[in-house]
Amino acid sequence: MKKIFKKTKFIFYMWIGLFLILYSCSLKKDVQDSGLAIMKDLNGSDDSLKKIVGICSFQNNTPYKIQDLKNNIYKVFENSLITVSSDIVPILPDEEHYSDVLSIISFLPSSDRIDNYTLSMKARKAGLNELILFHLIDIRPESRSTGFWFFRKKHSYSVITMRLEILDLETCTKIFDQFFELNTEIDKIKFDALSDKNKNDMQIVSTELKELIKTMGRKAAFEIDKDPWKAYITEIDNEKIKISSGLKSKVHEGQIFNTYSSGDIISGAGGHRFLMPGNFVGKIEITKVYPLYAIGKILSGDKIEIGSAIKKIDR
Repeated sequence: MKKIFKKTKFIFYMWIGLFLILYSCSLKKDVQDSGLAIMKDLNGSDDSLKKIVGICSFQNNTPYKIQDLKNNIYKVFENSLITVSSDIVPILPDEEHYSDVLSIISFLPSSDRIDNYTLSMKARKAGLNELILFHLIDIRPESRSTGFWFFRKKHSYSVITMRLEILDLETCTKIFDQFFELNTEIDKIKFDALSDKNKNDMQIVSTELKELIKTMGRKAAFEIDKDPWKAYITEIDNEKIKISSGLKSKVHEGQIFNTYSSGDIISGAGGHRFLMPGNFVGKIEITKVYPLYAIGKILSGDKIEIGSAIKKIDR
């Protein structure tokens, strides 16, 4: 009886241990998604500045039709951003005031490469803090064999490849550029449908596509949170200045910001242009705030100009 009891007890504890392992694994993704947001809620304040992040028009480089899924794709990406970071305010391409910047992508002359400089200058004036570009690079069915000799077995997969880029508007450079790939085992029906070149229906892999976009959104949020908040001076009239951020960014009257020069333009390969980070040139104080911009006055510095970046003062 004692042996039977010990064996039963061992099996019971083994199942309890297995349950706890599986339960902790299921929580891992949620903890990763929300951990940063929780830390911000604990340590942040109500007046913390929000980053207005523009999501540029989705680029589909595959023959698959995506029009019916486009709005859903944006929403999935948007929700992934705000789940991770409470300091991000995502802006979709069709949102009023921002659509000219986010829907019409600037390319270098006679090239399919994005013109980072022109796009950044437009985004600054619109009051954006960062820009996100994401592209669907490839969707394909793939068959792989596993096992040895007589035990070899074929498995069917859908393979989705996407690219995520995040543009820093101060320097017109990418602070993040990475390819993401999702391999998902699928059944024969879905494999055949994906292999049919006449269909080109994105709905076949809509679930897998959303999962990959969620992953990209979470990664984008973590990367954007590393980048300091910035805004830009868009107008100057004597000692009076106008900046590109307002109530939407939680800017408020009485705030004082450091101001930095625009920096020199650097020419890169293929016609690209970038900006060097500017030097400290003075301080400004906000005197009046509107939804999308704010008015302020120059407190110090005689080299503050249109295009100067403003940043929070380190405490």
